[in-house]
This record gives sequence, C-alpha cells and structure tokens, in this order.
Amino acid sequence: MNRLTLYSVFLFILQISILRSQSLPDWVEEMPQDSKYYWARESVGIRGLSEEEYKEKANIRALSTISMQIRTTVSGQARSSFSEVTADEGSSFKDEFIEESSTSTIADIQGAERVGEHVNSTTYWVLWRLDKSVHAENMEEFVEAARNQYEGFVEWPSDDPVGQLQYLIPAYEAIIKVAGVPAMFDGKNLKSEIPNQISKILNSLKLQSDGGNEFTGQTGYALGRPLKIKIKPKKNFSISDVPILFRVESGELSLSKETVLTDPSGKANIKVTNILSQKSTQQVRAFIDLKQWREDQMAELISFENRLDEISLSNSVLFTLDVKKVTQEKIAVITVGDTSVFNEDDLKRVNSDFRSEFADVTDFKLKDEMLVEPIIESYKRSASLCSNEECQIEIGKKLGVERLVFVDVANYPKQTTVTIFLRNIGKNELELQYGYDFPHDEWKGKAPTKPSGYRRARLKMNSAEEKYETGEMTEDDYYRVMSETEEILGDYEKKLQKYNDKFEPFKDNLIYEVLDNIPDMVEDFWVRTNPGKLTLNCRTRGVKADFTYLGRNKWFEKNFDKRLPFRDERFLEGTYEIDVEKLGYEKYHMRFDVAMGEFPVHEIRLSPKRAGKAFLRSLFIPGRGQIYSSDEEHRGRFVMGLTYFLSTTALSAVSGVLWNEFFTAKNSYDATRLEYLEAVEIDDIALKQSTMLSAHSSMSEKRNTAVLVTGITAGIWLFNAIDAALFFPAEYKGRRLSMNVSPEIYANTVSAKTKLVWSF
Repeated sequence: MNRLTLYSVFLFILQISILRSQSLPDWVEEMPQDSKYYWARESVGIRGLSEEEYKEKANIRALSTISMQIRTTVSGQARSSFSEVTADEGSSFKDEFIEESSTSTIADIQGAERVGEHVNSTTYWVLWRLDKSVHAENMEEFVEAARNQYEGFVEWPSDDPVGQLQYLIPAYEAIIKVAGVPAMFDGKNLKSEIPNQISKILNSLKLQSDGGNEFTGQTGYALGRPLKIKIKPKKNFSISDVPILFRVESGELSLSKETVLTDPSGKANIKVTNILSQKSTQQVRAFIDLKQWREDQMAELISFENRLDEISLSNSVLFTLDVKKVTQEKIAVITVGDTSVFNEDDLKRVNSDFRSEFADVTDFKLKDEMLVEPIIESYKRSASLCSNEECQIEIGKKLGVERLVFVDVANYPKQTTVTIFLRNIGKNELELQYGYDFPHDEWKGKAPTKPSGYRRARLKMNSAEEKYETGEMTEDDYYRVMSETEEILGDYEKKLQKYNDKFEPFKDNLIYEVLDNIPDMVEDFWVRTNPGKLTLNCRTRGVKADFTYLGRNKWFEKNFDKRLPFRDERFLEGTYEIDVEKLGYEKYHMRFDVAMGEFPVHEIRLSPKRAGKAFLRSLFIPGRGQIYSSDEEHRGRFVMGLTYFLSTTALSAVSGVLWNEFFTAKNSYDATRLEYLEAVEIDDIALKQSTMLSAHSSMSEKRNTAVLVTGITAGIWLFNAIDAALFFPAEYKGRRLSMNVSPEIYANTVSAKTKLVWSF
C-alpha cells in the first residue's frame, strides 16, 4: 500500500469520526411519544448570539409551545382578546375565553422540566416536557384559589366596593393561570365572571377631576396647582383608601407620587414637582390602580398588570398641561470676601460651588468660567472688588450677560454673613438682595486682652534671658526675675494659647460652614427671585390671620401674620397653614400651597358664633356653650362655663354615689323583707318586722336624698343651657336670645306683654 492510499484512508476515517461526533440525538430527529407528558422541541440559530441569548430564546419558544398545546386542548385556538360590550348598567368587559399563549406561559407550565439540549456549530436544540398529572394538580390549586377568593367577594357587603376588589383581584390573578380545565362557581364561568364583576364595580366608582383638567406651566418649574381627582359613587359606597395611579401619558414630568390613596371623602391629589420636557402639550392620566390589590406583589406578571390597567382605563381622568418654554438668561457669578479671614483658594471654591448650584437649581445659563476668571483676576478677590453699583454694571457689560450674581462673604465678630445680589445689567437695577447669617459662639473672635505691665514684664524677661546666656547674671538672679514676671505673663500666655487652639480651627471651619449651606442658600434665593402671588378674599374686614410655613426651607420665616383681605401679596414657594380668629366668629383653619410663578386665589368665609350653637353645646356638655362664646372681651363666660362644668360633674358624681347607696339599702331592705315573710315564730316575726321597717326607712331616706341631688343636678344642667343662650354676648347682633317686656293698657286694666325672641 503506497503512501497516497494510506493518507486517503486516514482522511476518510477522520471524516467519519467528525460526522459521528456531530450526530444528533434521537429526540432531535423524532419527538418522544410518551402520552403522559406535554412535549416541546425547539431550535434556534446561534450565529451572532451569545450562549445566554440563544438558550433563552429556545427555552421561551419551547415553553410557549407547551402552553399552546394546553390551551388548544380546551379552546382549539391560540389567540387572545378582551372585548368591551355595552349593557344597560354601562361598559363592562367579557372574557371570551380566547387566550394568548405568550401572556401566561410561566403560569401554565409550572413543573415543566428541560430533559435535553444539543448544540453544534450552527444550531441549538432544546427538549422540554411537562407531566400532565403535575399540570392538572397545579390547575386544580389555581381554580381552588380563585373560587375561595370569589366566595369571599360574594359574602362581602355590597356597599363596600373596595373590600370586594380586595377579593376579586387575587381571584382574577389566580384564574388567568388556569388552562386546560374548567373553572366554575355556582354555574358561573369564573373566566368571564370575575373580570365582568371588576368592571361593574369600577363603573360604580365614577372618577372625575376636582378643580379642572387643563393646566398651564413652564418648563423647569413646578406646576402651581396639584392634580386632583374625586370619586363620585353611584350609591352610598365606602370610598376611602382607593389607590389612584397618576401616570404620565406624554411629555416628561416629575411627580411627587405615582400612587396615592383617597381620603374618606374620596379625594386624592399629587403635585407636578417639575416639568422636564419642553413639549408644548403634556398629559397625565389618573385611574384606579387595581395592581395594588394583587396577592403576590413580588411575582412579575407584566401582561396581567397591563390587563388590569386596560380595565381601569375605562374609568379614568386625563389632565392636559399647556407648557410654555423658558428662555434661559445668561448670568455670571462672582464671589468676593474678607481676605484677612478667607484666602483666595477658599473664595474660588465658594464661587465654584455657587456656580454649580445656580446651574442645577435655576433657569439661568452660566457664562463660561474661562471667560469670567480673567476679568476677576484683573482685580483682587476681596470685598473691595466691585463694592459699588457702577463697577458691577461695568463688569456685567464686559462679560455680555443679562444678569450678574454677586456674592459677598463677610466675617464679623459675632457672625459670618453671605449676601447675594442679583443685578439686572440691561435695566441697570438691583432685582434682589438677601443676606444669610451664620452666628458664631460666644468665644469665637474674642482674643484675651493684655494685662497692665505686660510690656515691661516682657522686656525685663527678655533682658534677663540675654544676660543669663552671656554670664552677666547669676542663676539665682535669673530665676528671681523669672518668678517676678511669671505672674504677669503666665496667665495671659495660657489664655492666649487656649484662644489660638480654638480659634485657628474655627477660622478654617468658617468657610466649610458657608460651603455646606450653599445648596440651601441658592434654592432659597431662587425661590425669592420667583415668588408666587397670593390673594386672600374675606368678606369680614379687619381680620388678622396667622400664617405658619410648613416647608423644609430653613431660611423662611416660620410664623407671621397679615391683615385680611389682601391681593397679590408675594409668597414664597411652599405649604402654609392659616388660622383666623375674630371676636364673635368661629375659628377658621386652612392649608394651601404656593408655587413659583403662580397666583392662587382663596376665599375665607368666617362663620359667626350663634346662641343656638351655644345652647346645644351646653345641653350636651355643661359649660361648653359658655366657653364657646368666650373670647378676649368676654373672659367671664369662660369662668362661668368652667364653673357649670365642675359643679355638674361634682354633683353627678355625688348623685352616682347616692344612688349606689340607695340600691345597696334596697338590697338590704329586700333581704330583711324576705326574712320577715319567712318568719314563723311570733317573737321572731316581731323582730324581723322591726328590722324590715328600719331598713325601709333607711332606703327611703337615701332615695329621697338621691332624687333631691339628681334634681338639683338636672336643674343646674338645664339652667346652664338656658344661660348659654340667654346671656350670649349682646354685641353679636342678631345671634342671641332676647326677652322684651312691654306694657299694655286696656281701659282701666294695665298688663305686661312678654316676648321671647331667639335668633339663629
């Protein structure tokens, strides 16, 4: 055999080996036929895909195939739809039992197992199977869970739709996982019954806007008014704690929350904290968030959650925002400071942080720092830099900016003050100036004073040291001089060292205190630059209102007062509370929000105090009507009310004790009477009778005392109610009980006519 033949045989054997190594498993060529299982065999090309990608793709296809087999067994179809039908009671959803294999693949095939996989240079194969008995058990569990939840819905009171949905949504979550088996309850197909009931409940909870659907805002700003909704139920339903989802439909908006719960009146609201997009029309949709009632919040069922949202959208509110673009004005930021305290590097750092915050927080566009610094460097970075208006205007024009932010960092013995100026270069005017103080502690900045004779003692000590070193002074004389001067110098040196130890670190910390507060200062300054304007109308004139700021900005004044009414008063952004008190009127309390660039208007209506209200209050709680009608000018009514309350409380307590004693005495009398009736002997009868009569006398005495005290208590209680109305302050015109007595003369007869008038 020649060499060529041997080489050919070798190549043939090698090819056979390669082919045998690439031979496919039997299941690739022929699907297993075991009827106990659902089978799925899938393949994908691997070119251009990672191992993870082609395996995931093939596995999903195989699981979908198993799901398809299960669903085809029942419906003969493999598609899904939700159709909306119209009935007399409104819109509702009907599940046609035509389902989508891709929506619940994972649910249908719990218990499936991968039993084979193979890959060659071009293709990846995978083989999956699902035991039909395991699948049947899973389906049985899902059906049972759906039935239990639906039974809870049936038994729940129909006037509590929120409670009903807490059963229906988990029932729906269980029933969508069911495939291949029927799901019935009292003759009803739960596949269609559950979504239909959900839809009916949603139709009974009509969602509508509370304050309008259309808003106007500016890019980069918060929306002035919150987005409000309310639920208007068709019946007297409980509508508290209904989750409302606010979802951005178009545009880009920052929301304070996405999902909020309704209050007992069925209202909910959120704030648009920032309009991020310049799109002219942006929308937010609000609807009931059925997903919040899912039983398994951790399990991802995106298709199911989308289906819940689709059901909810039939009852939703759409808010539309008309957004105006904001033209950014170009500014420059310049920081100066006291160079005896702050070095140039510190001031540059402060300037850099101010620039960064103004760029992030405001709508201003900053001038390139490379263009600003050369002009600043032509001056010394000290407080003398552009301390006057002309210089600042000149620099602003050189830089070509619309506005100049000038920051002055000054140090004083008791505080460090950062003053920010905003100067309009074009208009040549100062738009805003505001200072931020950082107080020092008592010891900061206070060096100890030198004692009298300090200079002479220091010279004497220095002279002694020189003479001792040159040998001109003996050791004894040297220590004598040191001892004489130590008393004068020692105490001062110790105090000075202590001061330096404390003040030097503090000097370094001054700049850090400023740096730490730059974000808050810029935010505050920006809000002050763009305040809202508030109008508060009040029909009652001359009313003083107390305001409380509830926001987190530490620079805002927390408490202040204003006279009502007022129009277009500047108010800084945030949440406020208002309390109004006026003689003769009920206390008034309100909370409201003010946003940058917005002009809210509120109407304050004070309710007058009335004699009828005082009467009813005292009728139920003695003294409450008198306290209700008291104020700064009628403090006596408060004392009177307190007296009525304490006296009736004390008498009620005494009355209770007396009635308790009466019932004790009555029980004693009943016992002695029974003994008397059971007595047989003549002597014993006489004795028992005497004891019985004595007990009866005691019982009668205690009863009469209890009745007397109770009567007095009731009388004072009733008189207290009449007093609350009869002596209601007279200056509250038309709101009190009055009595008029007028004489009437008929021939020779004189009489008096009494008229009782109770005005409410």
